[in-house]
Amino acid sequence: MRRAIIISLIFLLFPLASISQVSGQVTNDNVSDQSWINGLGSDRYDDASHVTTASDGSIYVVGSYCEGGQDDCNFRIESMDNSHSSLQGSDSCNEIFITKYSANGNHLWSQSISNERNCGSGQQVANDIDITPSDGLVITGYYRYELVFGDGTEIDSLQSSEDENRWRGYVAQVDSDGEWEWAHQFGREGNDDSYANGVGVDPSNGDVYVVGVWEGTSNDWFQVDDEQKFRGHCGNYMESSFIVRFENDGTHRWSKEIEGYRAQGELYCDNNYRNELNDVEVDSSSNIYLLGIHRSNSDQGCIELDSTRICSQQTGSSWNIFGIKIDDRAYVEWGEIWGGDNNEYGHELEIGPNGEIVLRGYRDGGAFLFGDYPTTSGRREFVAQFNSTGDEQWIRDLAMCCYSHDKNEGGLSVGPEGKIYVVMKEEIETVSADGMRSISWDSDPKDDDGTDLRVNGIHVDENGTMYQVGSIDGTLNLFNQLTLHGGNHDAWISKYYPDTDGDGIPDKDDNCNENENIDQSDYDNDGIGDLCDEDNDNDSIVDQYDDCPEGEIGWTSTKSTDFDNDGCKDSSEDDNDDNDRVTDFNDRCDPETNTNDHLYLESGFSDWEIGWDGDDYDNDGCRDGYLEEQDSDNDGVIDSDDQCKMGTLDWLSNFIPGIGEVTDHDGDGCKDRSDEDFDRDNDGLNDYPVLESVDACPMGQVGMISSKETDYDGDGCLDSNLNGEDRDDDNDAVDSVADLCPKGSLGWISTEVTDHDRDGCRDIDEDSDKDNDGIQNSDDFCPTGVIFNSNSMTDHDGDGCRDSLEDMDDDGDGILDGDDFCPLGETGWTSGKVLDSDGDGCKDESEGIDSDRDGVSDTSDSCPNQDVDRETMTDEDGDGCWQSIDGNGTNDQTPDDSAPTLNQNSTIGIEENDENNDEQTESNQAGVGSITLSNELLIIVAILVTILIALVLVSMLRLNRGNKRKNVWVDPTNLLFDDPPPPPVVSSPIQTDSNLPPPPSSNESQQQVNMYNQAGYQDWDPKNP
Repeated sequence: MRRAIIISLIFLLFPLASISQVSGQVTNDNVSDQSWINGLGSDRYDDASHVTTASDGSIYVVGSYCEGGQDDCNFRIESMDNSHSSLQGSDSCNEIFITKYSANGNHLWSQSISNERNCGSGQQVANDIDITPSDGLVITGYYRYELVFGDGTEIDSLQSSEDENRWRGYVAQVDSDGEWEWAHQFGREGNDDSYANGVGVDPSNGDVYVVGVWEGTSNDWFQVDDEQKFRGHCGNYMESSFIVRFENDGTHRWSKEIEGYRAQGELYCDNNYRNELNDVEVDSSSNIYLLGIHRSNSDQGCIELDSTRICSQQTGSSWNIFGIKIDDRAYVEWGEIWGGDNNEYGHELEIGPNGEIVLRGYRDGGAFLFGDYPTTSGRREFVAQFNSTGDEQWIRDLAMCCYSHDKNEGGLSVGPEGKIYVVMKEEIETVSADGMRSISWDSDPKDDDGTDLRVNGIHVDENGTMYQVGSIDGTLNLFNQLTLHGGNHDAWISKYYPDTDGDGIPDKDDNCNENENIDQSDYDNDGIGDLCDEDNDNDSIVDQYDDCPEGEIGWTSTKSTDFDNDGCKDSSEDDNDDNDRVTDFNDRCDPETNTNDHLYLESGFSDWEIGWDGDDYDNDGCRDGYLEEQDSDNDGVIDSDDQCKMGTLDWLSNFIPGIGEVTDHDGDGCKDRSDEDFDRDNDGLNDYPVLESVDACPMGQVGMISSKETDYDGDGCLDSNLNGEDRDDDNDAVDSVADLCPKGSLGWISTEVTDHDRDGCRDIDEDSDKDNDGIQNSDDFCPTGVIFNSNSMTDHDGDGCRDSLEDMDDDGDGILDGDDFCPLGETGWTSGKVLDSDGDGCKDESEGIDSDRDGVSDTSDSCPNQDVDRETMTDEDGDGCWQSIDGNGTNDQTPDDSAPTLNQNSTIGIEENDENNDEQTESNQAGVGSITLSNELLIIVAILVTILIALVLVSMLRLNRGNKRKNVWVDPTNLLFDDPPPPPVVSSPIQTDSNLPPPPSSNESQQQVNMYNQAGYQDWDPKNP
């Protein structure tokens, strides 16, 4: 069974009381601080739509009366002083009333706005009101034909053409005493229509701003006076919005139009795509906020005000909401369009106590984004909030549902604490200032008799007092008061301090006005009842999360007083300050006893963990893996450096020799020689188990990762060039200091076989000088010879063979040292018939000819052809004349008479015919001494033997060519004799063929040398010419 309406439907149900008085009568005359209700009605349809208050607490109510009535319609206005007033109806329809009440509900005065035409044609509508700084009232709306204010004597009536049935917007101002001050209409004679939808008064100066919509063609004008006007843009009727500013005395300042544009830039002239301004609010800084709706599609989505264009991002053909902020010169500061692909309508704006702007609206279908805040889909009333810079703050759907987009079907007000109040037909809803909570009441406001109650307008003043207006088909019983019922629907106005929770305690006195709280319990005495207090003990921890919701009072939970933020005071209430499953007594990470720990940052131990029930490997009360647990396995290495954070327990890491056993050489927190550390020095090479070790320096320098750059041979020892422990970087058995290839080939060992000079460079692929004598292998005739340094003293000819040990031809002239009379002579030439005519190893051109091969060139030799026996003779003065060691030769200081004499019958010799020893031959002995027959035979035999030997030796010489790597001439006598045989003794020079040319000299051309060879010198032997 439906319950009777006994409360204000904007708030919680009021207690039902017995009816003691009627027609606004009450039992207490002083009711300024009490709730009251007054009725206003006639026998026709009456309705109250707007309510507001003045600074003195007086109340303005605006509505319509005597709808469809006649001249005899009497509109009765109740008063809390048991009196009443009335307004007389006329033939016009929906006449407008303005009634002012005192704060205690007594009627002060009433005014009317009517029409000279009858109900069939003349009409007028009140769309919005606002209070002036002088407590007067401004009203705006629209009408047809002739509009009359009061009895028509205060100001001139506003008239349109008597022959036109056009709508005209209007605005009028009445002072606090009910006297009309000024009025204006919008539009002039023509076929245009205009509707004033909203009005806002600047609280700083009383200037009035009116917004609405105007419809006309390019032949029509929108104007307030003759000086400022604008004309239609299209050949057809096209709707666009207007905003007009008046000074507080009604002087017209300026008029602006909001035009619709296609996204491509051109005006659109299709009424399916238009815009309408619905409301305007002005703050104390003269900032003006405009609210409207705009219809667009994919190519017609922009509006423009004073050259500032604002475009929609939607592609569908739908109504969207727009908001614009301007200054008092109409300069646009920002503009936004909100909505989706369905229809959204913006009805009303209110400015909150902190400058926030609240929007009431309605959506017809799908969800959309209000800034970053989404809505759900479906038809729904909603409220949203943005700030003065246009930043969206929140949006909230209301429980009330499914009404039309008519802005007059509902009301919005913002209380002094920012709470938002919304009424919509039969429903009332409040929304918290942050948009997070809402409460709605009475979804079915009909009593058992079918009484229809509607709440059309709401206002909450700066004291939190609530005023509601509406209509009811019957009587309304509130606060022991009964409204009149003149017949049909009657208007009503109520004032009260709401009792939202219905506990009989008005909200202004209730310490918990959202929950029934009859006993008014308040544990912490903070003025907020416990049922509404989210923090009963006022420790800054809401009860939902407070483990001690009614704990100690007089303290605030901080990191220093309540480390785990559980609402229990650490020093007196909490035995587990960090809530970690280990009580404080056993907790190594007890915040209360570790206040000097470096992990306690700023003023509250922000890096210690609370409320955890996770791993605690070492069971010390410090949570593993978090900053409060520095060492999860208690090995002495903090977790940030520990590679085995949860490694072996009951040991300590030590990496410093001399202070005990080194248990963790690399200090990585992993125990050496165990299954948790296979690499003691952390170089990337395992050394555990020992049998599987690949690290030659298992406890090498820490911080090195084995690589080609740090550990060339990959043995786990840091290379020597990095001041490491590896003395042999390429592991070839040659110390890197002595190794000429310190980072050479790998995988070999230096031996005499693989590295002849043991310099660390492998012979087969790295060493270009195998014996390290300074001669490259390609130029070295002894590439793997004696180890020495080749220079002019040790290797005269620079052939890589050491003279004293390896080289049989020190000067490289082709004459072995044993046969070379210039063994250390000029280099870079080869002995031959041309360059060394006597084959003695001395270059003829520079070292001279030495015919007797005694080592003295013929040019300096006093005895150039002497038969020299080196074993039995000596040349002490170097003149080329050799003396016998036994003193039997010439020039040996031995007298001639001591020498043996030769006679004519002796062997080979020369007679001397100088008996008187005067060095002159006697006359009968002049001439050359004769040669005996026996001597001649001996000479012939010697020549034949010599020729035979020469032939044999020449043959052997040809076979022996190439034995030496150089192209040298080899003395064939060395092949047969240890020492060269002495030349034969002759008594006269050997005669040669006079037809042969002289032997070639070294400076003759190769062509001449070839000629000599062709002439018979090819077998010429300098030893046996």
